[in-house]
Amino acid sequence: MGILVWIASGGDFTSEGAFATPVQLAYLFDGNNRVGRLPELSVSSHLYDMFGKDFCGVSTDSLTSLAKANLAVMNMNVTKMR
Repeated sequence: MGILVWIASGGDFTSEGAFATPVQLAYLFDGNNRVGRLPELSVSSHLYDMFGKDFCGVSTDSLTSLAKANLAVMNMNVTKMR
């Protein structure tokens, strides 16, 4: 199970490498299909973790047939928006 982030806008990095962004549109994903839409949430991590120990890989299949859109897969902290 994972979260497919479709729209995330407004995030930022600190000079130390911390990253956070609100996610406006996300889906629960079972590896093959979208299970359902999730409420707005926030994801955060650190730059070195995102592309180091928490990096899982890049998808080989494109998300859409309209354009090549491979996805980066990584573990991040997820919190519910208030």
